[in-house]
Amino acid sequence: MIVAALTILPLALVLNGAPKLDFSAAAWTAVVGQGLLSTLLAAVAWQYGSTRVSSAAAGVFINVEPVMGAALGVTLFGERPGWPLIVGGLMVLGGSFVVVLNEKPAPLTPA
Repeated sequence: MIVAALTILPLALVLNGAPKLDFSAAAWTAVVGQGLLSTLLAAVAWQYGSTRVSSAAAGVFINVEPVMGAALGVTLFGERPGWPLIVGGLMVLGGSFVVVLNEKPAPLTPA
């Protein structure tokens, strides 16, 4: 993400100029909450889950990040969830559970 941000930064500055940073405290709280908190929680969930499933199934957990962001937006910042958000979130979580729960354990190999 850092490399991508640094790569696009010159183009963004040329096309749009320097960003305005005079947000209210509520807006900065939302930016930090959505940007850092949801990413942190999703990364922790992915790390926890990836140690308990195969590498193929572990990739499914990364899809939980936008669901965590949306859930935090609703619970912490009072955003109103619409039916697309609810249906999409349930589909991501349902698909993740289907993949993980239907995974066959790898056979044990002698050491």
